[in-house]
Amino acid sequence: MSTMKIPLFKDKIQTSRILIGQDRYTFRFIWNNSLSFWSMDIKQGSDYLVRGKMLSGGTELINQYRIPLSNIYAINLANPNQELVLEDTGASSILVITSDLALTLLENSLT
Repeated sequence: MSTMKIPLFKDKIQTSRILIGQDRYTFRFIWNNSLSFWSMDIKQGSDYLVRGKMLSGGTELINQYRIPLSNIYAINLANPNQELVLEDTGASSILVITSDLALTLLENSLT
């Protein structure tokens, strides 16, 4: 598995369908207007693997879940340790999925 980048846009709901290895996943991103944060759902087929996970900038998002994915980060490119906000979305914010081999490169780019 190589590094994959999914840009986040100013739409308050965004869906991306991706293929990781032989498996298909649907990522849905939702802006919570009242609390001012992005959340993420991950589905495989009709099953939710992750639901309502807050996108925290610069941290691994799904290690605590028992699912066949890992190494997923939300990154504010202007400030990697800062939370993503609606105004920051677009070219300045991405979701990054990477294999264990590329994880070291991702962490080095955040320092």
